[in-house]
Amino acid sequence: MIFNSKYILFSIFLGLLFRPVFSQFSEFNFDLSSKKINSSVFDSKGLFWIATEEGLDMFDGNKIHSFQSILSENNSLLNSEVKNIIEVDNNLLFIGKDGLSLFNRELFNYERIKIPSPVSVVNDKKNKLLYFSTSNNGIYKMDYNFNILENFKTDPLNPFSLSSNSFSESKRQKDFKILNSVNGDLVIGINSTINIFKQKGSSFQRFTSNNGIGDESINSISVLNSNIILIARSHGLESFDITKNKFNEISTFNSQIVYDLISFENKLGIDSFDDEFGIVENSDQVNRFTSFILSNKGLFKIELDESLNLVSISKVIPNDQNLDKISVSENYFFVWGNNKNTVFQFNKNGKIIKKLNSEYPLNNICIDKSEDLIASTINGLYVDKNQNTFIKDENILRDQTFNDKRVNFYHRESLNESIIVDYEKISITSGKKTRNIFLKSFLDAESISNINNSNSFGSFFHYHSNNSLAVIGLNHLFIIDLNNYKISKFNFPSKINFNKIDSVDDELFLSFSEGIFTFNLVNKRFEEYRFDDLFNKNFPRGFSDIEMVEDQLWISNLESGLHVFNRSISSEPILYSTDTLNNKRIASLSISRIKYKKEIQKALISTNGDGLFIYNVKDSIFNQLRTNNGLLSNNIIDAEQGKNFTWVLTSRGINYFSDIDSFKYEIDDSNGLDVLVFNDDALRIIEEKNEVDIDDDLDYGFESDERIIEKLEIVGAKKIVSFYPSDILKDDDPYSLSLLNIKLFRNTTDFQTVELVDGKIDIDSDVDFIEIETFTNNKYKRDQVEFVYSYNSDGNEFISNGYENVIRLQSIPNYKSEIKIKSLNKSGIESSNILSFIISKTPPWYQRTESIVAYIIILLISVYAYSKWREKATSKKLEDERRNKELEEARKLQNSLLPKKIPSRKEYDISVYLKSATEVGGDYYDFIENDNNDLYAICGDATGHGVVSGIMVSVTKAGLNGINMDDPSKILNNLNSIVKRVNFGRLRMSLSVAKINNGSIELSSAAMPPTYYYNAKKDSVEEILVPNLPLGGIEGEKFDGVKKEFKKGDVVVMISDGLPELPNKEDVLLDYPKVFECIKNNCNESADEIKDALVRMSDSWADGLMNPDDITIVVIKKAS
Repeated sequence: MIFNSKYILFSIFLGLLFRPVFSQFSEFNFDLSSKKINSSVFDSKGLFWIATEEGLDMFDGNKIHSFQSILSENNSLLNSEVKNIIEVDNNLLFIGKDGLSLFNRELFNYERIKIPSPVSVVNDKKNKLLYFSTSNNGIYKMDYNFNILENFKTDPLNPFSLSSNSFSESKRQKDFKILNSVNGDLVIGINSTINIFKQKGSSFQRFTSNNGIGDESINSISVLNSNIILIARSHGLESFDITKNKFNEISTFNSQIVYDLISFENKLGIDSFDDEFGIVENSDQVNRFTSFILSNKGLFKIELDESLNLVSISKVIPNDQNLDKISVSENYFFVWGNNKNTVFQFNKNGKIIKKLNSEYPLNNICIDKSEDLIASTINGLYVDKNQNTFIKDENILRDQTFNDKRVNFYHRESLNESIIVDYEKISITSGKKTRNIFLKSFLDAESISNINNSNSFGSFFHYHSNNSLAVIGLNHLFIIDLNNYKISKFNFPSKINFNKIDSVDDELFLSFSEGIFTFNLVNKRFEEYRFDDLFNKNFPRGFSDIEMVEDQLWISNLESGLHVFNRSISSEPILYSTDTLNNKRIASLSISRIKYKKEIQKALISTNGDGLFIYNVKDSIFNQLRTNNGLLSNNIIDAEQGKNFTWVLTSRGINYFSDIDSFKYEIDDSNGLDVLVFNDDALRIIEEKNEVDIDDDLDYGFESDERIIEKLEIVGAKKIVSFYPSDILKDDDPYSLSLLNIKLFRNTTDFQTVELVDGKIDIDSDVDFIEIETFTNNKYKRDQVEFVYSYNSDGNEFISNGYENVIRLQSIPNYKSEIKIKSLNKSGIESSNILSFIISKTPPWYQRTESIVAYIIILLISVYAYSKWREKATSKKLEDERRNKELEEARKLQNSLLPKKIPSRKEYDISVYLKSATEVGGDYYDFIENDNNDLYAICGDATGHGVVSGIMVSVTKAGLNGINMDDPSKILNNLNSIVKRVNFGRLRMSLSVAKINNGSIELSSAAMPPTYYYNAKKDSVEEILVPNLPLGGIEGEKFDGVKKEFKKGDVVVMISDGLPELPNKEDVLLDYPKVFECIKNNCNESADEIKDALVRMSDSWADGLMNPDDITIVVIKKAS
């Protein structure tokens, strides 16, 4: 896919995300839907799209978004295998075997447009029309709304129709071109026939060459102007003048397979691929044409005059690999081949720029304005490795690599003066001359082995300002005078393994495990200084670096930190390292390097794991910088203070900044800094006179008035990398921030993508949170762009979202909210625009304004109702208190009406039970004895409950005590008259009376349940029911009675209706048969046991339910 300069690309940034895997290409380091890449493209918004055989991927600069076809979802891709990607008027189209998928940027989904097997497209921008060729269905004409206007097919009966319906996938965009961008005419090569489509009239005109190659298949067409085209055929090349209907064979290419061709006029490129659709802005005033012809014999450059005569021809390269494609960018063209592994890059004069080899066969290539080449292969996506750098000039990384060797020491005085020590020699360069001193010439083999096997690169050599080089051997100190190359040897005073050497003024310092030796270069004497736990405990056990900071000698150690001496090492040291927070001390015990810049009175202290400390002599304060301040790592290899920037070499790359509060720039391995192991003095700044060509129009702020420039060098174990700060591309180009999508989540996984309409989105109350995904078209390190947002803030207060391009909003307030989003790149440059829109949330019905009004009305009504209720409740409470008092008095009254004790007579066994349903029950039992030794047993039930029924019982008891106790029938007659006179209204009194004496029992009942009589002699239970009316019913009612024997063992059981009419949880009554059966089963037991059996039966039946009516049981058994 080809792109012109209007596309906003970020290929340099993309280069930072490609991982080197083979010689000249680097692999895209993200997981894609498939390794088989069909095509890739940058869209006008800066998004990178990748078409694969198993899905479509989009890279927004932070992460990959993948899309597949889902049969049940109409807004998904039409086909998972995407063959090609095109952009029309900011609309993205993805071509699959069944048609097109139109991407909706707002809703982040697709509209399916079905046309059979599309192959390529021509974009008529002037008339806003699209033409899609297909594999077997001719050409479809569409408007910019993707409505199908016409389908052009061949008609055997119409010579003005298309000559064939079939277009080849392999010739996509090569045989289908705009002929005239003004009137919209097209030129189409199908098989061996040229078809000219006239927009006006929608007709085709067919042309067939009568040359010897006229029946050969057309591979490619190049439009020279609106009347003349060049045709590449399977066996030759010819031109065609449409106005003259004249084909002209260019005989040089007879019998050659011409795969592809491109043409330029002398001043402007005609067929320069204004965009990927092959649109050409024509010029009819061109006198000569330059074309490049790719055939099986090679790439040829030809020149034609205005009469299409061949003026010149030259062979650019042979084509041994049968490359068959030419793609064009703004300044270059590329020759490659489908399923081939090689790409050639040429300028438009035909000069070869480079040759790139891919490990895997190519399917397509993508080229942007910056000439970055991205290759779509059968096994992934790859980029031209030479673009994989943050440095402007591809030759700026001037590295000197020592194959199978090592950099034991490196020192540079100027551009032409340097000292390099490898594994076998010292190379001293001055100007164009280099002198080598082999290590074995003065060092023994064991000393050389010790140096080469050490992991501390550069520690055994030291350059002194008197132009001498000091070297540590196992037993000797060597000093090489670089003025005359004389080597002096000094014996160590004792056998000690020294591990580092440094100098201050005229003294050399040699480090060992228990302290430091000094060697005076003037008097040639050694002095020993040791750590002593008792007398010299603040002295360092060796050193990692030594530096004079004003009048103080600073010595660092990797285990004990910073030791400060007053001028001389012989003075009492002070330990400046601490593990507490104190900015007058340094919070690190592992210090690797110290660099002091006297001009600005600042020292840079590098540490292992604690970041960088900047010491200011004026206020004696240590400022600590760590990763949370922007450093790439807390492991600092080295640091240098330049003219305009502080440079910090970390284990993960370089930070450089002018303000400690703003870490704007980074250089790491993605920018070409591929040094893994560093030398002892790893970071150097060399000042040079301006001998390099610097663009005066570019103000980088690095140069002084004297035109002295700085050069940075990074010294590794096997290579020395250098570059000029002025060559670093600053990330200060304008860029924009765009909205990718807005997702509404109703739980943690299910979401709905919504469209921004007139700067607003509407959401429902059931939305839990919103995710807003954005992206930028910033060129460099887009994954390190910071996103900030303001949410319902009246001022300009923005909240940082870090490098995360997805902003999540939770707890969204009802109705109107406003969000603003902007971004800042590593240079602190803000995006040129701010995304701003309104979120309108409809609250749930119970939180809406009308609901709140209703709540207020309901509240007022409720307050009024409550006040009324409370008034009634207060009244009811008083009434209940009064009633409860009355009920309590009635209860006391009722209890007083019951017999205080059961008669105790040896001839009778008596047991009673009463369970009330309310506080004052309607049931009643009693026993009366007279002088005739008669025992009267009474069991009654007043209708209803409560106070009135209690009064009814009271009247009945009073009546019993006030009348003569006669036979039960007469007693009931008299009681009926009494109750009737009292006039209880509808209330009645049911009553059973039993008179027991002389071995007999007389029974009478007023509407009571049956009395159960057990005859022991007959061993039978009889249910005695006397059908009389209740008391208080009819005045003068006569009550019948029954008389039975009552001998030893006989039993009489009297009950109220509360027992047989007791319901269970299913509302089924206990009923009389169960009572009868229980009495029958227990009649041989005592009175208490018979009563208890009836109570157990009732409790089991009710199963915890409260009895709705009083239950009374009276059991009398004849004992003797």
